[in-house]
Amino acid sequence: MKAANSEVAIGIAALQDKTEVSEVQRPSWGPLVKVCALYGIGRTRAFELARAEVLETFLLGRRRFVYVASVERLPQTFLNLTGETNENQSQ
Repeated sequence: MKAANSEVAIGIAALQDKTEVSEVQRPSWGPLVKVCALYGIGRTRAFELARAEVLETFLLGRRRFVYVASVERLPQTFLNLTGETNENQSQ
């Protein structure tokens, strides 16, 4: 029973240290189409954004991969490209 209690304590400590848990659960990059699909971006638009260098991508062999952080920054990237701010949108 002590082993089970120590495992629970370790699990609770890991949950409290969110940086450790998030690094384990979330990869920093993945296949372009699959990662973009998770964020509601279709295949064609994903490749258009990659071609326009809006998304940070790289090739491994013939497969294209994207950094998840660049997809997550996409809304802010569009705001920067259009010159709008959150204040302008609310008016």
